[in-house]
Amino acid sequence: MSLTFDALREANVTRLLELKDSKGEKARELSTPAWCMAALAKFGLVANLLHQVDRGTYEIEDIRQELANELADCVTYLDILAYKAGVDLGEATARKWNATSKRSGSDLRISSTGESVIRRKLKGQEE
Repeated sequence: MSLTFDALREANVTRLLELKDSKGEKARELSTPAWCMAALAKFGLVANLLHQVDRGTYEIEDIRQELANELADCVTYLDILAYKAGVDLGEATARKWNATSKRSGSDLRISSTGESVIRRKLKGQEE
């Protein structure tokens, strides 16, 4: 079984309420733009790792775990950013993915409800 957008959102919202600062006190709440900057910083770390692989400093196998950790942080921060902005990331991702599939001529669709991961759109079926 894999992590769902809903499970991640529930865990993120719960943990945001419990976060402590370095003094053990309740951490201050970050603004939506601050979460955007934090997410971008995490993506920057991913880009730097991949850049170092590209220039031969590391082999991908050497940094795979670090890359996985940074990518996981990217997903977490992106979900928190979406939460702060009032966006259901799972629903938005499925909607946008399906629109891109339609525009590119693919008949693949993703269900946002989780009952089916990918289905083929039948001819004549409504969007």
